[in-house]
Amino acid sequence: MSENDVRAAVLQSLKTLGHAAEEVEPTADLEQELGIDSLEMVELGTMVGARLSLPAQAAPDLRQVHTIAQLMARFLPLVQARGIAG
Repeated sequence: MSENDVRAAVLQSLKTLGHAAEEVEPTADLEQELGIDSLEMVELGTMVGARLSLPAQAAPDLRQVHTIAQLMARFLPLVQARGIAG
């Protein structure tokens, strides 16, 4: 998997939650611009992890994540650490 795969997993998950994320910049604020609350952030993290085939216990701490780019940055090292990044 590559950075593009992580981005695709994030965008697909946002779309599943009803957000048109492909029209939003990576620096867009998830709460302010997309209206994602803390509960939805947990759901988003779970979906992204599942799409990346990460075990649930590997889920990153998303409390300080505010943008799509930050969300991607939390997941990329996890897929790389598992040896599935290309």
